[in-house]
Amino acid sequence: MKPYAAFSTNPGEPPYTPVLYALSLFSPEFRDAVQKTWPAYMDGKRTLQEAANDLIRALGK
Repeated sequence: MKPYAAFSTNPGEPPYTPVLYALSLFSPEFRDAVQKTWPAYMDGKRTLQEAANDLIRALGK
């Protein structure tokens, strides 16, 4: 992975790598927990408080 956010034109790769992932700012465990819990908040299916609680629970496992 490149050390900066960049657009990719390679088939099979996401078109953009967020800076958060490109710089490896968080551990793989935290990133996995966020990817599992945060989309529900972003989609309006969970409140911020519920999503935060879900994230805390996911990290406790």
